[in-house]
Amino acid sequence: MDSKISNIQRLSNPRAYSFSVAGFVALMLLVIGSVYYATYTVDYIWRWYKLPTYFVYKETVKVYSDSNGEVKEIKANGDKFDVVITDDLGDHTFTFPADSFDFDEGDFTSPGDKLAEYEGGWKPGLMAIGLWIT
Repeated sequence: MDSKISNIQRLSNPRAYSFSVAGFVALMLLVIGSVYYATYTVDYIWRWYKLPTYFVYKETVKVYSDSNGEVKEIKANGDKFDVVITDDLGDHTFTFPADSFDFDEGDFTSPGDKLAEYEGGWKPGLMAIGLWIT
């Protein structure tokens, strides 16, 4: 073996040069084909109607019960209602909009029961917060 032959001298051989070029082209085609296949198999669905919510949205407020209790009293407070729920720890007063709850006085609540769900105020979306932080 000739150990003093450099790589450039080895590539000057036409057959070695042809193999190295063919190998490089095959490798590039394999990489391009792999990228094409990966992008083809991913199902991109653009939901353009959701785009504004990334900047600003109306928050949905959900209020859940923390413990076992009973609805003691429901009294009107302007356009809202004050709901008093009694449990082992005492009375808890919640203020809800008029059409956000569906129970009456004397109803029982369990942990995890949804007491009310209503639309809150405007909040900044994820993109707005990210732009503000950046």
